[in-house]
Amino acid sequence: MQQLPAASNTLESKRVSSFPDKLVIVLFLAPALILFLLFVVYPIFRSIYFSLFDWNGLGPAVDFVGFGNYKTILTDKVFIKALWNGVMIIVFSLGLQLPLALALAVLVGRDLPGRGIFRTIFFSPTFFPKLMSRSCGCCLQP
Repeated sequence: MQQLPAASNTLESKRVSSFPDKLVIVLFLAPALILFLLFVVYPIFRSIYFSLFDWNGLGPAVDFVGFGNYKTILTDKVFIKALWNGVMIIVFSLGLQLPLALALAVLVGRDLPGRGIFRTIFFSPTFFPKLMSRSCGCCLQP
């Protein structure tokens, strides 16, 4: 009877990789990581830095105000109203649109009477603009 290797030995042998394998992984990840750091992480930290200054957006940031800008905006009635409106949009989109979208997706997949007509009406916003732009494009060509 043949003995199979233990599962832990098999997993350990797969985890061990050579330096060239790790170098290849790093070289493939490096461009994406550099772009992420350059275009996502750096602007976030730069924005936090500038938020601590009374800065006009053009010159150097020299007038340090600390958390004064945050205190000002959190006591502004217009900002509070805008924040409340954003929360309401999130609540209604998650509470109404998501269940409605899931229900329509289930209806599209079911074998119900009139399924063809329902699918045509349901998907018409997808193909109708393309059809119209193609029709206009044909008329404009000599």
